[in-house]
Amino acid sequence: MSPVTIANAVLVLLLVFVPAFWFASRRALRSSTPTRWLRRLLVALWGVAGLTYATLFTLGHGLVVRTTLAATTPISDTSLLAEFAVQLTAALITAAVTLAVYATLVPAIRDVQEIDLPVRTALRSLGRYALALTVLFATVFALLIRALAEGGPVTYWLLLLGVIVAISVANPVLAHIFRDTRDPTPAERERLRERCDRSGLSVSSIVILDDMPETAGIHVYGVPGRRQLFVTERVLEAFDDETLEAIFAVHAGKRRTHYRSYAVHSLLGYLVLGVGAFLFGSETLVTIFILLVAVLALPTLWAARRAFYRADDYAAAVVGQDELVRALEYAAEEQNLELVDGGHWVVFKSRPPLGRRLARLREKSARSEEIASTPS
Repeated sequence: MSPVTIANAVLVLLLVFVPAFWFASRRALRSSTPTRWLRRLLVALWGVAGLTYATLFTLGHGLVVRTTLAATTPISDTSLLAEFAVQLTAALITAAVTLAVYATLVPAIRDVQEIDLPVRTALRSLGRYALALTVLFATVFALLIRALAEGGPVTYWLLLLGVIVAISVANPVLAHIFRDTRDPTPAERERLRERCDRSGLSVSSIVILDDMPETAGIHVYGVPGRRQLFVTERVLEAFDDETLEAIFAVHAGKRRTHYRSYAVHSLLGYLVLGVGAFLFGSETLVTIFILLVAVLALPTLWAARRAFYRADDYAAAVVGQDELVRALEYAAEEQNLELVDGGHWVVFKSRPPLGRRLARLREKSARSEEIASTPS
């Protein structure tokens, strides 16, 4: 295939996705639950990225880049550098298409959240994240593909495991690369540190995220002993001390109940096994892996949800049931979240919906009051 064919395919994707997402965002604004539909559209952007990336390689993007490099540079078309160039150009094109589609959602996000968010500002913030992610993606994929081609299964497995461990450990560093950050002022540090101490959340440092002023986000990254707390400026403005303490207590509870191990590390384990089975296994091994996932996936998700509930219980013990409910409701209102129950689909989620969590906390509070009021 020629570069012109690939360029035409990218243009077709833009002509399909840009108006489709714009129309969907307008429809979302007229629905009874606009926030939920906009969140679904934001998640669907990963589908846009995946389809764009797959289209590029289906049309021979890799061959075009390697041929161009061989004709214009001394770089071998089978070298690691050539593979990196293939993956980087594909990732950059994919990011550009995804950002163009995301731009159609910004006006709807601005209307729903009632904030001043120029499209240029939103694209600049997400564009920096996308650029850093494309470089990381291209580096990792180039290394894995060359390891598979030259080093064999053992080298591939060791490299894949090393990448997963490195990314897990390097989360705080990646957050600094992907986001605009600043150090807290002395007053901000004292306020947040006191809330951490009262909630039982142990962190080594505190970082302020100042690139997405419309988002109220709280994140804890890093390994035990070196965890860092990241909060957006919106959190400092909108959340009072009691709300901060309650939310921090939930984060502390998640670490005490090892929620991340159930929700994330188990998923990475399935990913490693699945990649190995499909690349190096026989049909029998692939069948065994599919059966293994079918048997263990739902119990793993159930265990993750139970860990989240135990985290809520820890937070309730620290700040009180009623205060935790109030804080979660306030945070949901601030972020325009619908308090949904999740229905039967909750069995496929690792994190219980906020509406279900609140209902459980209210039920426990009512039960406690009933027991307390019962004569002995």
